[in-house]
Amino acid sequence: MSQTYDFVPAFKDGKPIKNASKDWLNFDEPQILFYQGMRGSGKSVMVDETVEKLYNQGFTILHIWGARSLENLYYAINNNCKYHYDKLKIIVDVFSDKTHQGNHRERCASKGLYGDEYEQYKDIALEENLIEHYDETQLKLTEFGLQLSKRELLHCNCHRAIPITVAVPDYLEFDQESLDRFNGFYFSDLKHYSEYFSEITTFQKELLKQGKLLIPEYARPKPVIKVQYFTTPTTADRKIKFHDEFTKIILDSRKEHRIVSMNPSLFDGEMDKFYTLAEIFKMMPNLMTNSGHFMPLTQHDVKKPRKYWTRKQKAWHKVAIVINEVRSVAPSSNLHGDKDAGISKKAVFGYVPEARHFKTWLLCDYQDPEDLYSGIKKQGNLTIVKRGSRNILGENFSWLFSKVEYDRLGLARRVYKKQFIEKIEQLRVIERKHSKLKKYLDDRRPYVDELPDNKAYVTWQNQEIKLITVNLPSWHHRQSTEDFLQYTGIRWTINKEKKPIEKSALSKKERKDASKNMKKIKDDIFKRINGYRKQGWNWTQIKDELTQLQNEGVIPNMEFEQKTPKALSNWYGNWKKKQSDQDDLS
Repeated sequence: MSQTYDFVPAFKDGKPIKNASKDWLNFDEPQILFYQGMRGSGKSVMVDETVEKLYNQGFTILHIWGARSLENLYYAINNNCKYHYDKLKIIVDVFSDKTHQGNHRERCASKGLYGDEYEQYKDIALEENLIEHYDETQLKLTEFGLQLSKRELLHCNCHRAIPITVAVPDYLEFDQESLDRFNGFYFSDLKHYSEYFSEITTFQKELLKQGKLLIPEYARPKPVIKVQYFTTPTTADRKIKFHDEFTKIILDSRKEHRIVSMNPSLFDGEMDKFYTLAEIFKMMPNLMTNSGHFMPLTQHDVKKPRKYWTRKQKAWHKVAIVINEVRSVAPSSNLHGDKDAGISKKAVFGYVPEARHFKTWLLCDYQDPEDLYSGIKKQGNLTIVKRGSRNILGENFSWLFSKVEYDRLGLARRVYKKQFIEKIEQLRVIERKHSKLKKYLDDRRPYVDELPDNKAYVTWQNQEIKLITVNLPSWHHRQSTEDFLQYTGIRWTINKEKKPIEKSALSKKERKDASKNMKKIKDDIFKRINGYRKQGWNWTQIKDELTQLQNEGVIPNMEFEQKTPKALSNWYGNWKKKQSDQDDLS
């Protein structure tokens, strides 16, 4: 008989249940979740919402690959945007408030917004065109402000930060003072200091003025960001060391309920990031089974009945792995990404089919399904589709467009009795004439290419679908122009002496093939440019697009961000001239 076993009932209905009738996210059965949609449709927000749900259930989260803008470190940032937007909502909401009398200032005061704070947010509302002056003394609501009062505008809702462990190679050296400052380890002023001590020396007062007086270690707040280092697993000996170090990182983070964040931008080499990612997937089966670290807890371990357990205790053995832009680590043969991505691709493919046996959930997002290795793509339990065109979502999702159109047709026939609607083309004509009908259908079955940012379709392999609302996470949602280093002030440097010398992972024949393939890659990029030019794009737009594709790993790093639009135009012109010369010779 086993040493310790707690009986926990687990039932399954003998009859098949429609997927759409239950919650799409399962906290008990491991899932492989894919998120797909065009750029700017809100894939990352949908992933963030899922991560937050799993985190709140006590899961250990390993976000081991994120956008190179350090987006997966934003868990640790809270700008209290929710507080500010709530104040702006008071500014616009009082226009429709019939319960309080008086002018705008007095009605806002009745909601708790008055004095200098009222003036501050009134000025912001005027500047952002939420309200405007009706005359010298009165204000009125704008159309934009009306949208906010109806809660039709989306905005960051951050009101807390999630503690993270940033896992980085040991050749990076983080500036400890900048970390301590971000984590709030310094006294802010004399009032802050007096909360802890009644006396202060002249030397301490001088440090306080300079903002360099540290809070005693015993009184410091829990650090939001911790940095832990590992040896990059580029050789057999280094792999052994890496396994021990990364296991400790995971276990420490679980104990403190931190998200582990690793980002390709925090690697200096071309190959070591792929070696590291591959080794994480290779070590997971042993870590989750044979090591004993991720066994479900028992009442004997917790020393209390299960009904009194915390969510963290119930999820002690559960792990969620998150990979943004999965195509950059497991690309299809059609995608010319980083040449060393094959290292991670093999490891991810080897792990995914058995992920559920290792008590792990896997969350991956991508834009174009044709860019993702098909062996991985087929393993998903479900795909969450954000806004996307037929071209972006691919042939495999043509059924979704047809189903949505068919469902809209059925809904319209129920409520529109003036004539029988036979085809979707007929419905589209009627929708253009009857905005209320279109809104009714959009609220229930929006077209896939017109999905609002806060909506998504959950799709299952049996072609069931479910429309869901997407909520922004409780931490700060990064805007495209925001910079993590500017927000946090955290700095680091690279110690070249610690960085291992990278040996090519390619054989002589493979290097020769790679050299030949470079010409094909460049030709493909030039063909992209040719298409952009035919669409009327200028060279600045083309540069921005190529830089974005490069950052996402769709095309290799060719330093497009450093090229001027003129240099890009000349580069393309030289290629076009060569093509023309070759055509003349043939």
